[in-house]
Amino acid sequence: MTSDEKFDHVQAYHCDQLPKECKFMFNRPRPGHWPRPDTLVRARQTGVFLVPQGYTESPSKQTMSRSTAFMVPSKLTSYPYSKWQWRFSTSLMERFLIFDFSPVQVKVYTLTKIIRKTFLKPVFGDRFSTFHIKTAMMFTIENYPLDIWREDNIVQCSTSGSQSDIDLGVVSLLTPFLHNTLASMLASRCIYLGQPITQDIFNWYQQSLDSDCMSSRLKFASMLYCRGQYDEAAEVLTYCEGLLGPEVWQYCTHRERKCLSPSTEFKTKLVFCPPNEMHKKYTMVCLVFRKEEINCIPQHLTYGMFRDEDIPIWYKWKNNVVIDCIPFLYYLQHLTYRELHKPLRAQTALLHLHEYTIGPPKGHIDTTFNMLGHCFELQNRLDQAWMCYGRSLDIYDRDNVSLLHLARLFHQVFM
Repeated sequence: MTSDEKFDHVQAYHCDQLPKECKFMFNRPRPGHWPRPDTLVRARQTGVFLVPQGYTESPSKQTMSRSTAFMVPSKLTSYPYSKWQWRFSTSLMERFLIFDFSPVQVKVYTLTKIIRKTFLKPVFGDRFSTFHIKTAMMFTIENYPLDIWREDNIVQCSTSGSQSDIDLGVVSLLTPFLHNTLASMLASRCIYLGQPITQDIFNWYQQSLDSDCMSSRLKFASMLYCRGQYDEAAEVLTYCEGLLGPEVWQYCTHRERKCLSPSTEFKTKLVFCPPNEMHKKYTMVCLVFRKEEINCIPQHLTYGMFRDEDIPIWYKWKNNVVIDCIPFLYYLQHLTYRELHKPLRAQTALLHLHEYTIGPPKGHIDTTFNMLGHCFELQNRLDQAWMCYGRSLDIYDRDNVSLLHLARLFHQVFM
């Protein structure tokens, strides 16, 4: 149980003897320089904890566990499903291993966790967890020589120093997103100061374009729009629109948000394409704009960065602007074509945006309705804008900036 962000409470039974599933690490081949022999001896003596698996109590929830140990007989139908299965926790063993890290290795581990919390958690939630980082870290220390762990090599060790398979489901996904976020932050500052965007920033954007199918390109287009480079923005947006297709999946990992189900075409691609190719060509993650990127998004969306700060820790992403790729594409197209005095194309983009809102709520649909409301405002169709903001508030009535837009419209019409 988690009562706040600082403490977890776990009920557990200690087992002095190691089960065979936990003895593998002491018997498998390794280079030998880490863990040290004395560390392995102490780790072997720690025993393990037996803890509840923690699955949902819904009988329809599929379990990933293949072990039949410690199963409560299925005849006890009144026993909660989440308590049928237990697992072994090797937390004390892992503690000895981490305490055996050198000072440089501790710094690398800490830096990697900071990168995850700052840049990845707002995008992927807990799908990429500290457990993955810890596992990758131990695997790398064990398999690669001691001389790479130096003070002057900390950044390299944190991102691309290791060539292990795990460090490669981390580096290939992490690096482009970091490039894109850095480029957007620097570009935002340049726009604020009235300075030109440097070539280095454009290079960062260029290196980020393969982060996934579309999100980095949309961030680039958004920056171009905010700088008044409407022709260039329209060109990027046209390219993005060409990437759409039934085989492309838009997904969201944020709490309380429902993803669109993958299409049959996407599932077919999944069978034949390697994971990296699937991520780069056929998946779209929702965009996250932080306050440091405020000058790289249309002004109407910046209201989302100034919500109530007194919210639970798991809702902290709400103080960023988070948007789904497809509606943001149509919204940017509408704004850009208006500036280019191409009303037919602007209207087509608006129709696509409106069609996206039809059907059950998905992803960040509240933000989508707010964007649609803004488009209607630009056409002076205030009744339609009012309906869009109201619909947004109906779907998510907590920390929704549509309330500000409704108040603004009310003041505009009646005051």
